[in-house]
Amino acid sequence: MKIKPDSWTIVIVGSWNLATFTPEWLVENIFYDVDIQVEVALGYGMPFRFKSTSQGFTIIPEQHRITLMVLKDDDISLLAMERAAYKLLDLLAYTPVTAIGFNFGFEDILLSKLPFKYGFEDTTFFNGLGYLLTAQTINRRFIVDNSILNLSVTVKQDIVGIDFNFHYDLNSAGDYKTKVMRSIVEAKRIVTEILKNGYALNINNVNDDQEDEGP
Repeated sequence: MKIKPDSWTIVIVGSWNLATFTPEWLVENIFYDVDIQVEVALGYGMPFRFKSTSQGFTIIPEQHRITLMVLKDDDISLLAMERAAYKLLDLLAYTPVTAIGFNFGFEDILLSKLPFKYGFEDTTFFNGLGYLLTAQTINRRFIVDNSILNLSVTVKQDIVGIDFNFHYDLNSAGDYKTKVMRSIVEAKRIVTEILKNGYALNINNVNDDQEDEGP
């Protein structure tokens, strides 16, 4: 099992003024690190990325969302990223914000290692038509305390990917103070328990090349 690249994120949905997000403003207000890297993604219209190795996360501003992406999966980096997200909401409190989410993705999970069978009853019908099944995805939504957990399991041949999204609806930028009652580290703990107790996977082996993913 491996962490899906660029998938451990905090996403803040809103209408953002991109002119605010200059390297100087981010250094002074968010990163407190003069040695930040500005990355230009390939492709027309792709957003800039502002990365601080010392702080352990990247900020990707877009008009309708701000994505903060952790560089390492340790709790210190996750908490630094979370503090930066809330600092953005505090400093830019006038911004119309509608939601915030914590995201965790995993990939390269062997289907044979999972205790569940994934399939749809109509597969036989499509096989009869000569259609080749290349992937199937099961999306589920749960209420977990005061958040929505969106859980997606995608199977491609014998390889599985699992994505977790803890979603909070917000009415304003400052609404996170009363709506988000769980830290991103606590959300990670829930993910760990689900993977271990539900899917018989050990998050301690994440990014390990060994095939034995069991506890």
